[in-house]
Amino acid sequence: MNLKKVVLIAAIFVSVVGLPLLLISTPMIDTYQEWIDRNPHTGFHRWLQFSSAQIAYKTVRPEVGARGFRRYLEHYGAQDSRHPIALFRYARCLEESRKRDAAREQYELFRVLYPQHALAPDAEEGIRRIRYLLPK
Repeated sequence: MNLKKVVLIAAIFVSVVGLPLLLISTPMIDTYQEWIDRNPHTGFHRWLQFSSAQIAYKTVRPEVGARGFRRYLEHYGAQDSRHPIALFRYARCLEESRKRDAAREQYELFRVLYPQHALAPDAEEGIRRIRYLLPK
């Protein structure tokens, strides 16, 4: 294989695998948070805050996800359309981070604010799981 093909294959590999991994890394999420904190009230920054917290949640980094969802809730409040999902995921991240009392409080807040939401049964299950199943 000649040098041009090797370089081309390496460039494709880096752009397909390496770049996405870099963009969802914890240091990059911290960088995104700095950008968001400078001007949180743009539509892009609202999307970036939610998306970066979701990425951390879905890539099994509950501490990072909890920070992101907490900041989302602080910046955008209950009037935001994604507030219920952010609140539920915040509680879930706290639970997965073994912050039982804080998680239970957030699940209970979800239950009070959104009793008819599709995630309400999951919040109830979270409360029961913390109360009865998780080790103390």
